Amino acid sequence: MSTSPDDRWHELDRAAYEIPHDPVRLPEREPLLIERLRVAATFGLDDPRLEQSHVNLLHYYYCDASDYTKVEPVCRFWLRLKDDHLTADQHDLHVLYELGASLTMQERQNEAEAQYRRALQLAESELGPDHERTQGAVLQLGQHLSNAKQYAEAIVCGERLLDLRRQGKASRRHDEVTPWFLHGAHKSLGRHADAEALLREELARDAERKPEDVRDARDPRRGMLLSLLADVIAAQGRLDEALAMQGEAIEMVTAAYAAMNAQLSAARAEAERQGLRMAGPIGQHHETDLHRAHADMLRRAGRYDEAEAIYRDELTLLAADADQQPLRWQPPALGRAHRDATAAERRATILAGLAAVIQEAGRPDEATAYSSEAADLQACALALRERANRISHRL
Repeated sequence: MSTSPDDRWHELDRAAYEIPHDPVRLPEREPLLIERLRVAATFGLDDPRLEQSHVNLLHYYYCDASDYTKVEPVCRFWLRLKDDHLTADQHDLHVLYELGASLTMQERQNEAEAQYRRALQLAESELGPDHERTQGAVLQLGQHLSNAKQYAEAIVCGERLLDLRRQGKASRRHDEVTPWFLHGAHKSLGRHADAEALLREELARDAERKPEDVRDARDPRRGMLLSLLADVIAAQGRLDEALAMQGEAIEMVTAAYAAMNAQLSAARAEAERQGLRMAGPIGQHHETDLHRAHADMLRRAGRYDEAEAIYRDELTLLAADADQQPLRWQPPALGRAHRDATAAERRATILAGLAAVIQEAGRPDEATAYSSEAADLQACALALRERANRISHRL
């Protein structure tokens, strides 16, 4: 007796989610999720199991396998299914965003931009210019344009969202994100005063929304905003002001991540008792970036000994952390390639900063040696990324 499509879907659903959520076993889930989606496609577009199956497979590739190259065909599968019936509903827009992100990661910028513009056109035509989903589409396009270095066009998107804020029509979920990409676009065009004004306004709004007596100690947002402001102030030559502000930002962000990691420590210990590996303390990359920015400000202020000490401390921390990072991609060869590439990129960035400090401090031979090592590490990281891509394409 043959199994009905309905029974087969439930059978695949049970089998997929009976597999333990650990890096070694997770690859067994992929073929089950693929087959489950194919079965769901026979139910018709109105059956909620189709969208559910598609969401779950996308989530697997993005969050479990971190295999972005397979996101594109899964998105195009959905677009073929919908054909002329694509709408501005949440999932259809989400698929266009995910396809755009996948194409961006493959450095196919023009194709990616077309997906974000298609999503915006759908949202505007069906929902109107002020709808929350339309605002989301504007934000997605603006972030893409900023990352693609099309800063003037990104600013147009950001200003559109700020106009909605001034009219009291802004979606809070999207409104809180807008300053992050918009300030970067202003800064990249040398419009530091505009970036400063935007960030000061955002800090004032943040303080109004979240007074100190009710602020979540685990929230690093205010500290991160303060660091961005310090950066644009330093770019305008006000180094003493920037250094004081950056020091305050580091204290705030460090305290926030310490509070988060304290809360996560019990969950991490339980996972280890069950034989699972969890990522180490969160926030380390952000804290490293803040310290590097601080060191660069000290360099520009001529405080070379202090800047050098920060860079050397970061190199020591990076060496201690290198072997503690779990392999988040499978198989292990792919995980090692990604992990080692990330470590090489981080070390190269720190060495380049250290070389700049030492050069200005009058030790050119030592600076040349560090610059050479940084260049070698960048080349190594590029080779490792290419190797990871080749492994991923063979899977």
